[in-house]
Amino acid sequence: MDRTPIVGFWTALVTASAAAGVLGIPVLYWALDHGRTSARWLGALGAMAAAVFPVALLASGAAGQLMLGGRRYMVRVLRRGAPIPGAGQIHWSTYAELVITVVLIGAACGVLYALLRPGQKRRTIST
Repeated sequence: MDRTPIVGFWTALVTASAAAGVLGIPVLYWALDHGRTSARWLGALGAMAAAVFPVALLASGAAGQLMLGGRRYMVRVLRRGAPIPGAGQIHWSTYAELVITVVLIGAACGVLYALLRPGQKRRTIST
């Protein structure tokens, strides 16, 4: 099976942006409300929030295949690749690349937010 050109960095970026809007903002609010503001916490929470979205896309695609043709049809489709709504069926290695890229983007966003957080007290050198 050839690699699907529709799934690339921009697709991962759009997926990560959707994950940030749907899950990242509520997770960030929870983290700030509970004092989990270190780069380690926010990076881990960003990665976990980002990972949920591609898994939900896969679950949605699998559910669609189940409704379309039944359990046997869904299993046959899943053996060939990951059914992603809007992108079609992609090879499992491409789906893994998508998940890894989205998780890395989520973790990087969490770490960057922790480092550049508004209202954070910064050390200053007194003169």
